[in-house]
Amino acid sequence: MWIRGPLSCRLSAGIVQQISERIIALRHHVPCDFARKPCSLCDIDQWKANEFRQFLLYTGPLVLKGLLSDLLYKHFLLFSVAMYCCLHTDLCYHYSDYCHQLLVMFVQQSANLYGSDVLVYNVHALVHIADDVRVFN
Repeated sequence: MWIRGPLSCRLSAGIVQQISERIIALRHHVPCDFARKPCSLCDIDQWKANEFRQFLLYTGPLVLKGLLSDLLYKHFLLFSVAMYCCLHTDLCYHYSDYCHQLLVMFVQQSANLYGSDVLVYNVHALVHIADDVRVFN
């Protein structure tokens, strides 16, 4: 949505370039524990799931700060924090209700920020992730 979405939420080419530069600058600081080094947003069509995961959980909060509007940045953080807690063995049990609340807020705010067209099945299914974590560990 930030790159090819409606003009109301699309980032300018300059902001996309700045985010990409920040991502590339992190390449030398990413430990070998990660399967891939971060790639530019220009290559997002070739990103693998590991690259999206790394962006969501680790590099995204860092490279987006100060470049996204406060509203978009906080919206991204709702999803990032919820997913981090759901994926962390110790945190998922203690904070599953909190994660559920974050994901519900994320989905509700998505329609306001990106339009109701974004509320497809996959986005709605996000509100059930915390329940799945509780049931399936």
